[in-house]
Amino acid sequence: MLPRLVLTPLESLPGWMAVHEPSVLEFLVVILGVPAAIAAVFVALVMGPAWWRNRSSGI
Repeated sequence: MLPRLVLTPLESLPGWMAVHEPSVLEFLVVILGVPAAIAAVFVALVMGPAWWRNRSSGI
């Protein structure tokens, strides 16, 4: 097992701007919020027509 995540840069390259260290909130938005938003759009696209039919038929 690797001692650290290989794809995570720990320092900036010479001549580049400093790397922004994300806060816990930013990390959680990316890890939890983005997949939840994608799932919500997918559910709306798949289940939306059935919900719309049921609503318009009065059931």
